[in-house]
Amino acid sequence: MTVIQNPQEQSNTASADIAHFIRLQALLPLLGVKVTDHCLHYAPRSTLLVRLMRDAGFSYYQWVPGQSASPSVWTQPRTGLKVLTWFDEALFAPDTSDTPDMALALDGAFAVAPDLVLGVLPAKEPAPSPQTINRIMQWAARGQCQAYLVGRLFLLSRRSLPASVLGAVEALIADDRRMLSDGFIAWLKTGADAAAADLARTQQRKALRAAGFRLAIDGTFFRFQSGLARLWKSLLREWSANGFSEFIVVIDRENTAPKFPHIAYVQAPLHNAADRPRDKAILQAICDQLKVTLFISTYYSTPQTTPAFMLVPDMIPEVLGFDLQEAQWREKDEAIHYCRKYFSISLSSGRDLRRFYPQISEDRVVNAYCGSDFRTQSTEAVDLFRQRYRISRPYFMLSGSKTNSKNGELFFEAFARLGDRRGDFAVVCTNSMPTLEPEFMQHMGEASFHGLVLNDEDLQCAYSGALALAYPSRYEGFGLPVLEAMACSCPAITCHNSSLPEVGGDAALYVDPNNVDQMVAALLAVQDAGRRPDFVAKGLAQAERFSWRDMANTMEAEFAAFRT
Repeated sequence: MTVIQNPQEQSNTASADIAHFIRLQALLPLLGVKVTDHCLHYAPRSTLLVRLMRDAGFSYYQWVPGQSASPSVWTQPRTGLKVLTWFDEALFAPDTSDTPDMALALDGAFAVAPDLVLGVLPAKEPAPSPQTINRIMQWAARGQCQAYLVGRLFLLSRRSLPASVLGAVEALIADDRRMLSDGFIAWLKTGADAAAADLARTQQRKALRAAGFRLAIDGTFFRFQSGLARLWKSLLREWSANGFSEFIVVIDRENTAPKFPHIAYVQAPLHNAADRPRDKAILQAICDQLKVTLFISTYYSTPQTTPAFMLVPDMIPEVLGFDLQEAQWREKDEAIHYCRKYFSISLSSGRDLRRFYPQISEDRVVNAYCGSDFRTQSTEAVDLFRQRYRISRPYFMLSGSKTNSKNGELFFEAFARLGDRRGDFAVVCTNSMPTLEPEFMQHMGEASFHGLVLNDEDLQCAYSGALALAYPSRYEGFGLPVLEAMACSCPAITCHNSSLPEVGGDAALYVDPNNVDQMVAALLAVQDAGRRPDFVAKGLAQAERFSWRDMANTMEAEFAAFRT
């Protein structure tokens, strides 16, 4: 356990809530927490802290066991929780036969593996007693966390906190009086935009409740492991957390949909694009039975008469000249004609939608950028990832398919130009078969190849340890791997076409999709110790512009504005 000394704190009062609020605003960013991360505060009674954190724009919720859930109240911790704060000193009260140990509730939080738990030490102890330290260590063992003491706070972290982070926290806490004074003044000067938006959302949901609004989401695409399925999973997680879930029913195709608290599910057979009349009839029967107000699909399915919105992931088939008579593209065309409003995940996709369907007016297309909750992983986590997958060399990374529009041949032809140096590197392809296609293998030389299918935790480690992501796509609807790479401190090499400049901004390294020389130059640039820090810093800043919270809120506002 790391112990950093600091002056004694106040007890848990309204003034202490304000003090904790000011401290958390300064501390959480130092600990790698974003305002869009889901944070939960244990407070069985009313608390000012959660209200203040939400007014400041944080995704903060109050944990009240046994109470009905609301937009700002959770009855139990949920998957995707990043931070748990617990400032009730009763946590350290001695166990008795008639007083349940409050610490047992921590097991419920540890079950969803929050990245960080912050709590306050007993005010009556000038220095933490052996009993207090022993209890904190027990909690750390339960949650498989590292334990730290910072002033009157204890921190339990799933990942070791770097010395630089601990130093920054220590410096901040050391001048606590000045931090509180400066923070209070800054708070008074801050506008009330987040508070106003939160209030507007509360009123908006009150109106939806009164109108009996219900949104059906057809989970037809959840049976596939893809970026689109991950997009919808992230939206459901966000709506489950922020309370919009009370209006949602997911049409679960043979139990393939991810399950989240406070979202209703109804079973349906797997979707078949080749038998669309039958599928439409099934969907309409469900909509009628559940009195659905509005329908949206995770892909291109539609009911017979219930009004529908559509999320348009891309216009790849139309732009690249696919056979549009295939069943899935005919279904897409039918859906576009059927739906009343469209969410495009980039301005580029929205423009292409209207280019191929000019009858769609501009006001019916709403831009809703994707987000990412990926972040840079610790050196220790990356080392364990590399050991697990036996990646011993510095590596370049590719994501998904390498053929056709993904243009993987550009990377491999450029990689071949590295000549004898290829043996110093590895190539990691994610969401990939374990063996490399022969047309690409001929360019590998002595380099090692790793074709991997990774969960989100390992994927973040893969990005965090890579020399660069090579993503020279000829066309994208968004380009989620570029965003994920930048969020994990991985330089992204991509092309200046379609949506990719919207995602990469001025942070990505752009190459012509047909220019091998430019790709070679980019592969060398990311290894330049003098330039790499700038690539990483710009990427992290660009990634901050995108969040699932913003996407979910944009879509909710459009759902709420719908009128039959």
